[in-house]
Amino acid sequence: MEKKTNAIELWAENFSIKPIETCTEELAKAFFQHSFAEINHSVDEKGLKKLLDEAKGGMSSVLWLRVKRCHTYEISVTVAAFFGDYVLKNFGMSTMLANYMQWWAYKQNTTKITMREVAFMFPNGFPTEESWNEAWNEQKVERDETNGWCSDNGLDYPQLMESIKEINN
Repeated sequence: MEKKTNAIELWAENFSIKPIETCTEELAKAFFQHSFAEINHSVDEKGLKKLLDEAKGGMSSVLWLRVKRCHTYEISVTVAAFFGDYVLKNFGMSTMLANYMQWWAYKQNTTKITMREVAFMFPNGFPTEESWNEAWNEQKVERDETNGWCSDNGLDYPQLMESIKEINN
């Protein structure tokens, strides 16, 4: 990844066309359950928010807090729970998803991602494991600690997200 203000935008565009795999029956069932729970307001949103904010929700909290602290959109608690429980396997996937959703929110001019938006974002399934691995390698930058580039993960640098930061909802 080049150290440019549109680097994350370009990375996300490339991620959007990577191979996907269709949902397993279990994942499809979980997706619909989370979607219906959100639509019917049958989720204890206040309790789940507290759990997520206190970092007691595993990968769901990792995604929730990443979005909350580093991005200009928000996600529903149901989205955090779904991805954390069924899709995300590690911190890197959470970081990639948060940045991809930033790009998607910017493109759709929306500041809130719910299960409805997830259905449009991933209409035919989710990235394959190989796609996630390729995307992780593609976001790497050269470290330069003398200039403040202490991590080799380009997705950790807000200055590389400038082109998609402002959502004009």
